[in-house]
Amino acid sequence: MNIAIMTRGVPDQVRVVDNPISAGRRALGVRFGQHWYFTFHGLSGGGGDSARMLDAIDDAVGLWASQDGTSYEWAVGGDFNASPEDLQGRPHFPVAQVYRTRQATQAGSGELDYVVADQWVDRLPSRLARGGSDHWAVQVGPDQPVSDPSAPVPTRVEVLGDSISHGINSSHGNGYRAGLYDDLKYNFIVDDTGMVMKRDVDMVGSRRSGGMADADHEGHPGFRIDEIADVADCSIKEHRPNLVTLMAGTNDMNQNYQLDRAPERLGALIDQILRDAPEATVLVATLIPSTKAGMQAKIDRYNAELPRIVDERREQGKHVRLVSMGELTTEDVDGSHPDDEGYLKVARAFHAAALLVESQGWLKEPVPVTEGACDPTGPDTGEGEGGSAAGEGWHSLGVIAPGMQSPRGRTDLADFDGDGREDYVRVPDTGRLRIGLNTRAEPGKPHWADVDTDFSVQDSDQAESLRFADLTGDGRSDIVEVRPTGSSTEILIHYVNEGVRDGRITWSGAVVATNPKAAGVRRESVRFADVNGDRRDDYLRVGDDGAVHAYLNLPAQNSGYRFEEILNWAPGVSYGSRDKLRLADVNGDGKDDYLMVGSTGAVHAYINDGGRGAGGFTEHRNFVKETGYPGEKSAFRDISGDGKADYVVVYNGGAVRCWLNRGGNI
Repeated sequence: MNIAIMTRGVPDQVRVVDNPISAGRRALGVRFGQHWYFTFHGLSGGGGDSARMLDAIDDAVGLWASQDGTSYEWAVGGDFNASPEDLQGRPHFPVAQVYRTRQATQAGSGELDYVVADQWVDRLPSRLARGGSDHWAVQVGPDQPVSDPSAPVPTRVEVLGDSISHGINSSHGNGYRAGLYDDLKYNFIVDDTGMVMKRDVDMVGSRRSGGMADADHEGHPGFRIDEIADVADCSIKEHRPNLVTLMAGTNDMNQNYQLDRAPERLGALIDQILRDAPEATVLVATLIPSTKAGMQAKIDRYNAELPRIVDERREQGKHVRLVSMGELTTEDVDGSHPDDEGYLKVARAFHAAALLVESQGWLKEPVPVTEGACDPTGPDTGEGEGGSAAGEGWHSLGVIAPGMQSPRGRTDLADFDGDGREDYVRVPDTGRLRIGLNTRAEPGKPHWADVDTDFSVQDSDQAESLRFADLTGDGRSDIVEVRPTGSSTEILIHYVNEGVRDGRITWSGAVVATNPKAAGVRRESVRFADVNGDRRDDYLRVGDDGAVHAYLNLPAQNSGYRFEEILNWAPGVSYGSRDKLRLADVNGDGKDDYLMVGSTGAVHAYINDGGRGAGGFTEHRNFVKETGYPGEKSAFRDISGDGKADYVVVYNGGAVRCWLNRGGNI
């Protein structure tokens, strides 16, 4: 017959239904109680016998029921070699329902594999792993009637990982979590009495985001495998999930961090999870594709090692399953994050895997949670007792801002309300600025409060020209537009920050400020920083090698602008460049210092004692030790409001990681 049925238990009866089409295959069926389950394979080239075969099964089951003096229901699953729409339109199609995934189930073809049944199956169809076949497996409903009302195992789910687990780039902020929750919660099990039983699902974790009701998770934008392990060290003990969906490694690829050992480090994280929650099953995702330059080759190498990592642990009896994200293509991602459709594919893949491990008996009842199982604040991200990877002069706060879902654009930090703490701003290519004020909260955990603003960006060129600097000395960052006019001079268009009033930041009309002594300066050479400590940001011209000419922003008699030139305020350093240069007050004396950031986050500081105009600089090598984070994303902003700029890493997606300045490594 070329077909077979695998069952968990011994069926009450096994029968065969002959195909009315002589060239076709017969159908094999098994009965459990009042339910018949058949498997069938339609003729190739369009499944010309499929509708006739379904009609024959319907007639046969009706005859058997009459002979046995009872009633039976039937379901037929298989490769019908015809689409559901085609099959349902054929004359011999019986009175029955099609249960389908609405996805292709054969490589290079359409949806050919599904279930047709004359019974109600209130459970969402799922497309499972393809494995080595050219077909995907499909699950529809339980594979035999469930008589135990407690059959759906309560599921305590911890979504663990980086920004994808958090939900960055999804329009609703839920990422794949909402889809997974709904599929687990509402994928019903129906028992012999017709009772419908929903699953008890509890999403757990130390973070909340998105619009879903149960929004708990453990997704940390920007985190590498080692940092996810730091968080999991507490979170798994605290929440004791019985199902962990793990997606980790994208940031290791993006940062080129210990790539040769990344698969082994993921294996160690899996082992750690199962030590802390032995009852858990860990679903390990392959990394999704990326459209970032140079990323895909690294992802492919990493993914190729994951089957070995998972198999080694399976052989030890651990409940670990690899979940392929191969359904996602570059059409489903923006950079390294899925779009909404991509997140649905992630949810479906995890859900199919969850059903599979449940069918294997891996999903165990959740154990009671022990309050205070660990310090909920978690360890300091980095190495070393009492310090961090950045050194003893810095305290890691981890990710202090997960990023804004919209608008898309670049992220910066500036003090817009004059309270000494720098606020979050997103600058779109077109449209209104979005600002989140850094309001007081728990130490080390700023609370970002959205505030309205009336400033809108007209186009991408204006977006590129915008800087945030306090030209008036009132403590609030203004908007400064650096726009070249012709090739002979540089102009500044100054929008004065009028402060926050009735929940809204307003800006005065555009005022033109000219600096004739900076004629011909390229836009990328212009920086603003307070180098003389008068609270007014000065105009700086930075050369390719990092040398700085300063134009002090001094009060003018007519309330206009007066710039006093200091050539070679900072002559630069031999290893420096404009791209590596940062200017910020890191010692709290009111004057911005000269800082050089290396490619992996190490910073050498030159404390501003007056610059070459008067006083020079004091050098402090490794003022920030190597953190492993990319230098081009590193900046210095005062997050705490103590007058000393803190060390931050601002990711492309807008997430911000911070190290609190305790005085630096001096």
